[in-house]
Amino acid sequence: MKTAIEIPQLPEDSARAKISHINVNEGQQVEAGQALFEVETDKVILEVEAPHSGVVEGLNISQGCHAEPEQITMYLRSPVPGETLTERKEANYREAMIEQVVKGDSDRVLLEQVTGERLFDKRGLICGAIGCVFGVLVGVVGTYVLMGA
Repeated sequence: MKTAIEIPQLPEDSARAKISHINVNEGQQVEAGQALFEVETDKVILEVEAPHSGVVEGLNISQGCHAEPEQITMYLRSPVPGETLTERKEANYREAMIEQVVKGDSDRVLLEQVTGERLFDKRGLICGAIGCVFGVLVGVVGTYVLMGA
């Protein structure tokens, strides 16, 4: 048995809504009353819950997209006895890998920022010292030329 999950009726002044958050993935098993996604209009945020336990199928919305009332967002089907939810396991694995890559990139960026700032501080000191030496040399040579020696 498949149940279509639709965008709920919106307030009178709203013709479209934005999907602000999706709490489930394709192939995920959900319980009755579990929040599936959130719909946001100008004035309210509506949380759409699972009407019964089941497995999410045909997820055709994405976070940030706009939807209209009664638009079908996904289907919820009853789980088959003995079914293994391999799709959900794969989705969890992909999410973990993406999270690991993002964390790795964040650490690298942070390291580059720290290193870059420290390197910039050292360059400033080096340039200041070279400028000082150059200024002294120009002053000495200028004084020597002006004195006519």
